Amino acid sequence: MLFNTFTFIFVFLPLTFAAFHLARRLSGPSLGVTALVGASFVFYAIWNPPMVALLGGSVGANYLLSELMRRRARSKLLLGFGIASNLAVLANFKYAVFVLSTIEPLVGSGLNISERVLPIGISFFTFQQIAYLVDVWRGIAPRVSFQKYALFVSFFPQLIAGPIVYHREILPQYDNPQMGRFAWENIAIGGSVFVFGLAQKVLLADSLAVPADKAFAAVSSGQQFLFLEAWAGALAFTFQIYFDFAGYSNMAIGLAAMFGIRLPVNFDAPYRASSMIDFWRRWHMTLSRFLRDFLYIPLGGNRKGIPRRYANLLATMVIGGLWHGAGWTFVAWGGLHGGYLIGNHGWRVLEARISWIPSLPRPVAMGVTFLLVVIAWVFFRAESFASAITMLQVMSAVDGITLPWGMPFKPELPGVQYGVHTQLRVLDTFPLILLAGIVALLPGANVVFGSWFPGLDNSTAKDSGQRQIWRPNLGWAVAAMLVGSISLLFVFARITPVQFVYFEF
Repeated sequence: MLFNTFTFIFVFLPLTFAAFHLARRLSGPSLGVTALVGASFVFYAIWNPPMVALLGGSVGANYLLSELMRRRARSKLLLGFGIASNLAVLANFKYAVFVLSTIEPLVGSGLNISERVLPIGISFFTFQQIAYLVDVWRGIAPRVSFQKYALFVSFFPQLIAGPIVYHREILPQYDNPQMGRFAWENIAIGGSVFVFGLAQKVLLADSLAVPADKAFAAVSSGQQFLFLEAWAGALAFTFQIYFDFAGYSNMAIGLAAMFGIRLPVNFDAPYRASSMIDFWRRWHMTLSRFLRDFLYIPLGGNRKGIPRRYANLLATMVIGGLWHGAGWTFVAWGGLHGGYLIGNHGWRVLEARISWIPSLPRPVAMGVTFLLVVIAWVFFRAESFASAITMLQVMSAVDGITLPWGMPFKPELPGVQYGVHTQLRVLDTFPLILLAGIVALLPGANVVFGSWFPGLDNSTAKDSGQRQIWRPNLGWAVAAMLVGSISLLFVFARITPVQFVYFEF
């Protein structure tokens, strides 16, 4: 089920909220937790009922394994079995087709390759449970009841697309007797953050999906493409995924806050980053944290010399790319970001050792970082590796620049020629320059709401020096109602809601 649908907003959410508080009033927090577990499984079942068995089986099996590991402390065999089993299930659904289609030309014989339904959120709840098993093995994860563990994994606001939460962040909240008590403050703040995210999703991200999809579909089908149209298509997706993921992250935190639960901040205005290192501290922050804690550091991190450090960075980002999708385009996307990070760290070493190398002014550094991110997004979104290369060739003007014939003025410039518009007319679909200004100048929701933002560890906000904008007063309540009403009009207007980009992972 999508957050940006009539069914979720006006049926599922009110019924879940009422059931949770009724159960809590009748029998305390424990029954409230059980009600939320049931609602979360219903939420998952609405997408694909048979897949509830997969989610339930994963939760049950990992809980039983964690209890067995407590009895056989520090058993590397059990830990290895748990990690391997979780990854095997993930690989079966997500990577089997990719692996078979890759090796089929090498073995020279036909393989039985059939498409498989990818369970939504499988990457997220798999990683979350692996982290829990590792901490059980380390002896730092507390013993909890099955219902609390089930809620920790399946809580519907973060089940589908994160954030990836650690037990130490969430499980202590369930032990608080005040968890989930009815409070107008939770509803007001959580609802405001939810509306903020809903507006980012339906007013901005969904509007950008059309030109982005048309642009990349045109490249894939081999259509004639102009220089400005290629850039417009790439930027449309760049801004689409930004507002789409920002919207989901804020909606998830707002929803959890309504139930008295705080999720970690997962998005912090990443296009305001002034380096690739800074970008990955702002984009999908809980995934970056997981890859650091459970991949980069175990590989050796930066403890074994600079060459090994760079190799670990590259390996971590390539695997992170594969986590996003089973395809060579995602491998390229991860590899590019790995290369970016290596270059970024290398440049910092040079700056520290050579005094005359100047630091880039922040606006220039932000521009360079943004350009590198746009280039990588082309591989992320392209339908094939060849399509991504074609798009980048047009964007880089290696064969010259073809501009629209209908431009109001047509200067004679070396290497510039003029051609007719294709049917895409990407440049007419959305004010991309305005959006560039929004992401470059305006802070994220965690800064807009400031100390009222219901996300965990909001002190990590990189722009926290700015003054918060939102206040719990009548004016902002009216503004939230107005923005929410406009957003709902867009929800009603779309016959088929646009799914979140990260639902595919």
